[in-house]
Amino acid sequence: MPAPPPQVGLQVEHPATTFEAVQAGSDAQQTRHSVPAITALDLAPENSGKAAVELLIARLNGETAPGPIILSAKLRGRASTGDA
Repeated sequence: MPAPPPQVGLQVEHPATTFEAVQAGSDAQQTRHSVPAITALDLAPENSGKAAVELLIARLNGETAPGPIILSAKLRGRASTGDA
């Protein structure tokens, strides 16, 4: 497992009164190792990269796009939204 990111020294006195929940749009290393850990979407970038390459190859071969491509994402519930 990679080392957690360095502490930045920020402190919030009453986080529950400031934010009800914090969520990130990407499941980056910082979201997993922050305190509290941040709920995030795992967008599986390898899947979108693969789809982009397949579309590019089809386009270069003169093929038309097959239509909308739907990629899955997983919600990684963590302590920032009460799903630790």
